[in-house]
Amino acid sequence: MTAVSLNAKGKFVDDQAPPGDRDIAVVLHLAPVVLNFASQLSLLPFGGALLTYFLCRNRGPFLKDHAVEELNFQISMLLYGFIAAVLAVILIGLPMLLFLWVIGFVFPIIAAIAAGKREYYRYPLTIRLVHG
Repeated sequence: MTAVSLNAKGKFVDDQAPPGDRDIAVVLHLAPVVLNFASQLSLLPFGGALLTYFLCRNRGPFLKDHAVEELNFQISMLLYGFIAAVLAVILIGLPMLLFLWVIGFVFPIIAAIAAGKREYYRYPLTIRLVHG
């Protein structure tokens, strides 16, 4: 049984999440940022999120929630990136690609900060295809 409570900012916090799970959740959110800079292959962050989901989904509710959220975000980014790439042919997708690059960098950092505080985090603009 976990002790989920609301903090002063109205965010859900798991007070009993083990420090190891918190650390893994932080790395889980920061890994796609590093992988995006290390490689231009856009499937790499998705593969990392998928692998982490399968490895961590049974470790506890806090880590499972963060793994599901990261996987949903990476799936959404993949779909949005495909749409933007198709639209880039007629130059409409170029600003969308830039926007996706920025949110693909900023949102995981925000999520990692929340995970470090043992807070649950929901990515904006995310299609929730995978459920815990």
